[in-house]
Amino acid sequence: MDNNIETLETKSVVLDRLGEDKIDESPVIIGNVEEKEFLPLGSVVLLKDATKKLMIVGFLTSRVNDESKVFDYAGCLFPEGVLSSEESLLFNEDDIQEVVSRGYENEETKEFHSKLKEIANKN
Repeated sequence: MDNNIETLETKSVVLDRLGEDKIDESPVIIGNVEEKEFLPLGSVVLLKDATKKLMIVGFLTSRVNDESKVFDYAGCLFPEGVLSSEESLLFNEDDIQEVVSRGYENEETKEFHSKLKEIANKN
């Protein structure tokens, strides 16, 4: 497996933070969110130094046992899909070499991506 992605048991940080004020007080490492333009779900990317494509299946995800670092994206192998409900491939925008295909986008996607930036900025 490539060195520039994390393959660990994960949980979504976004779902806990969208509707409730259950924000962890510990510092969270996130890249420059102001300039970040999140790719839509379903986008297929190729990471630097990788030979296998990934499909984006989630955003702002941390490892279950270490919430101090939040990754921009959670992904799964493409075209295989999710192989285990307990694992995600975690990576950041900087790890992406090529966007092979963008996922579906609409107004709802744009609104959600705006909320992602707000959530990330709270940390």
